[in-house]
Amino acid sequence: MTHGSPHACLRCGHALGARANFCGACGADRDGAPPTSRRSDSFMAAVLREADAGGSVQQAVAGLLVAVGAFVALLFILGVANLNADGGLAAMRLGDAAILGVGLVGAALRWRQVRPTLSLPRITGGGLALASGGLALVWLTSQLLTRIAPTTDGALVGLYHAEELPLWVALVDLAVLPAVTEELVFRGVILGGLLQVFRPQAAIVTTAVLFGAVHLSPLSMVHLTMMGLVLGAVRVGSGSLYPCILLHALYNAVIVLGVW
Repeated sequence: MTHGSPHACLRCGHALGARANFCGACGADRDGAPPTSRRSDSFMAAVLREADAGGSVQQAVAGLLVAVGAFVALLFILGVANLNADGGLAAMRLGDAAILGVGLVGAALRWRQVRPTLSLPRITGGGLALASGGLALVWLTSQLLTRIAPTTDGALVGLYHAEELPLWVALVDLAVLPAVTEELVFRGVILGGLLQVFRPQAAIVTTAVLFGAVHLSPLSMVHLTMMGLVLGAVRVGSGSLYPCILLHALYNAVIVLGVW
């Protein structure tokens, strides 16, 4: 369906249901207004009036269930990974593969909502400035928190030194792969599902809190939740996952380089 069709989002072109009041891909109102202009709705009102695909309650609930299922699967995977922390790099890579599997299954189940996020992003100078400033604030917060309690970053990098692996391998494992897998799951599947039920602001905040919580570190949850807020705003503002993946990978790379 193309722009200008009576059942397509005027902002990103995503197909809309006949009764949908907003776009489940970018969060814009049916008339193309930015997501921030929509009023707050109760949960049931959102389900009944703002379901996207087909404009049905069933589709909205299905999106929510997929989002919840993806989060529960991640909790299980990361919980098992923590119990097998002595497995080293092999266990870590196996965990990344499992997370990617969750993302691919979720994307397949909700392909109609995920597909538009794989298009080229809408990029503005103001958006770039806000995203860069937000991630800078996240980094400063993480550095302050490390003064309270040490993180596991140094221990992870130490595994690569112990096996005499080059820096680029560490960057792929610790920066690129987590960015791809986590963004597909959180800003693709989970945020996409929540956007079918909640207004964008609530969906972004909820996804950010889940993103912080899933790392199973009370201290790290602070700056990771902040990071989730920035990346969620980028996802909704740009309509694409690609800027989220890029920013996430760059942030992780900075952390790795800082302790290498």
